[in-house]
Amino acid sequence: MKDKIGYFLQHAQATPVMSALHAITRGALIADRRSAVKDYKQVYPESKIHRIWPFFSSFSSAYQLLSDLQVLVHSKFELGITRRFPELKRVMVFHGTYRILGEQLLEDLNKFKLLLLNSPRQEKALNRIGSRLQCDYQIIGYLPFDHFPKPTPEVKRAIKLKYHLAEDKPTVVFAPARRAVGSWLAYALAIAKETPTNMNLILRPHPNQIYSATSSEKALYRQILEYAKTRSHLVLDLGLAKFPELLCIADVLISDATSPAEESLYYDIPQLLADINNKAATEAACRDVRMHPDDIDDILKLYHCGPNYTKEKYRSWAEAIDEALSTADRYQQARQDYFFNAFGNRREGIALAGAKAIDQLL
Repeated sequence: MKDKIGYFLQHAQATPVMSALHAITRGALIADRRSAVKDYKQVYPESKIHRIWPFFSSFSSAYQLLSDLQVLVHSKFELGITRRFPELKRVMVFHGTYRILGEQLLEDLNKFKLLLLNSPRQEKALNRIGSRLQCDYQIIGYLPFDHFPKPTPEVKRAIKLKYHLAEDKPTVVFAPARRAVGSWLAYALAIAKETPTNMNLILRPHPNQIYSATSSEKALYRQILEYAKTRSHLVLDLGLAKFPELLCIADVLISDATSPAEESLYYDIPQLLADINNKAATEAACRDVRMHPDDIDDILKLYHCGPNYTKEKYRSWAEAIDEALSTADRYQQARQDYFFNAFGNRREGIALAGAKAIDQLL
């Protein structure tokens, strides 16, 4: 029945979750934007993707495929050109560790036949909506966890060698939030220059700053690459590395308290929160969709999982990184509590559970 299932590719961040399900169910890969095709093929170059063209779309092979499908898997609420096929059974798979869910999104949620949730936290938010939610849902777990490497000494050594890092040095990873609220432009160069040289350093901007970089972001990449010539074991990763591998070797994660920070708690990595204005933006976004205050508080507890960086508090990033390492034990219970609240018990076979849920719609 693989010819009855399709995947609507919409953005780069969703590639890991869409590919994990597609590897099991198979089916058609469909996109209506050139950038979506490019993003997916950058990771899976052999994939056959059917493109819906803006003009004469009804004559494209993708359009005919959509006519024949029974189930279409999405990673965003926007239906795009697929709204022309109201008979499709739509499945939503969430690409981040959390998606802000509240009453304001009820109409969007009800466009779908099935929601594949990554956590009990999402279920709790949906339960607050009550009987007005007309779609089904199933908690399968957070799909990328299926492919997180086991953090054995041998695996960590292999990953460090793969990325030309020193085996005997601790590793700092900086993975900020998206352009609108993230700290990449504000802090990346300072982190590069102030992180102690007896540490490996990996700088990884948000995907929207990689695949659609502005002139100022490109200029900063050039500055960092130039500085890297004077400092050993500094990696600027522009989307080529596998992020779970970077987390596996991280001894400290610097982030803006978004999905990378939550993912990193899988390995109980000490946190250093670099947030400039993401906390305020998160609170505002939660309120905009009328999210329950208790659910907002749960998300903001991530800021209690490690030191919070400010220029007034620390003389340098070296000092802040040192505090994140030296206070790791003090924050450990907060990290573990947050992980359990966000993801529940650890699960295996997450992609298989999602694929079975999709197959049951046929």
